[in-house]
Amino acid sequence: MKLRAYTGQRNLQTPVRARLLTPPLAAALALAAPAAAQCPASTLSLDPSLAEGRWAAAVAALRDTLTGEGRPWHCAGAAVRFAPGASGAAVLEVQLPSGTVIRRRVASPGELLPTLRAALIVESLAAPEAAPAPPVAPPVAAPPVVEGPARADAPTPHAPPPSPARVEPAAPRPAESASIVEANVDVGARAGATPSYVTAAVRATVAFRIRAWSLLAWARFEPWTYRLVDRGPGRYSLDVGAFGVGGGWSARTPIGRVEAAVTLAMDSYTWRDRELLPGQRETVVQARVGALARWSSRWDGVSLSVALDGDVAPVTVFDGTPPASVPAAPAWSVGLAAGVSYGRAL
Repeated sequence: MKLRAYTGQRNLQTPVRARLLTPPLAAALALAAPAAAQCPASTLSLDPSLAEGRWAAAVAALRDTLTGEGRPWHCAGAAVRFAPGASGAAVLEVQLPSGTVIRRRVASPGELLPTLRAALIVESLAAPEAAPAPPVAPPVAAPPVVEGPARADAPTPHAPPPSPARVEPAAPRPAESASIVEANVDVGARAGATPSYVTAAVRATVAFRIRAWSLLAWARFEPWTYRLVDRGPGRYSLDVGAFGVGGGWSARTPIGRVEAAVTLAMDSYTWRDRELLPGQRETVVQARVGALARWSSRWDGVSLSVALDGDVAPVTVFDGTPPASVPAAPAWSVGLAAGVSYGRAL
C-alpha cells in the first residue's frame, strides 16, 4: 500500500510542461532547431541620413527584405552596406558569403531593391565547386611471411636459369671507296750495271685504283750520275729519263697498304762529252721490264710511302752512239725512294 501511495504521489507531481510536450510538438521543435542553426542571417549597415527624405520608403523595404523573418533574402548570409553617394545618388555594397564584394551606384529609390536582388543572385549563379577527389585508400601491406623449419621431404627450390648475356653487335666498319685517284712524289737513289753507276732520282706517279687493283703511270728523271766503272776516257756525263706504265694489286695490312706492280718503261740514256765535244750528245733508248713494291701508311688521303723497284733492258729501241765511242747503257738498275702520296675517293 505504501508503494502505491508513493507512486500516485509522483504522478500527481508531474510538471505541467512535461505533459504539454506531445509527440507532434516535440517533432516540430526538433526540426526547427537545426533549420535555425543552418540559416546565415544577412546584415544591414545603413547611413542614418538615408532613413529620411526620398530614400526613407526604399530603405524600409530594404531593411524588411534583409532582416524580416520569412523573407527570401534573410538567409542569404550577405553583409549589405548602404551609404550616400555623389550627385544625390547612393552606393550599395554587398559582400557575399564567398568573399565577393559587389559595389553598385543607385540613382533613384526605385532601383534599390532590384539592384540588391541582382547582387544576391550572383552568389546562387556561381559555378559549383569541383567535387573533391575521393580519398585514395592507403596500400595494404602484405602480411609478413613466416618461414617455418624446412621439412625433410620438401622439394628443393631451383633457381631460374640465368638469362643469356646480350651481345651488342659491333659497329659496322666504314666501307672502303671503290675508286681512288692517287698522286705520289718520291726522291731516292738508283744504281745500275754494267757499266756500274749511281744516281739520284726524282719520280712522279699517278695511280687509278679500283678496289684492290691499280693502274700506274709514272715518269722518272735522274739529274746527277756518278760513274763507278768507265770503259771510255772518263770525261762523260750521263742524263737518264724514263716514262712507264704498270698494273698492280694492293692489300690492307695492320701497318698500312702494301702494293706490288709490274712495270713497262722506256728509258733514255744521254751521254755528253764534257772535254772534246761539250755540246754533242749521244742517246740510247731502251725498253725495260720491271717490278715495283710500295708501302703507304694510309689507304687514301695524305700518306707516307716507301718504294723499291728494279728493271732489266732486254731490248734496245734506239742507239745513236758510234760504236765504242761512249760507254754502253746499264743492263739493269734498282732504286729505293721515299715520298708522299695523296689519294682521293671518286
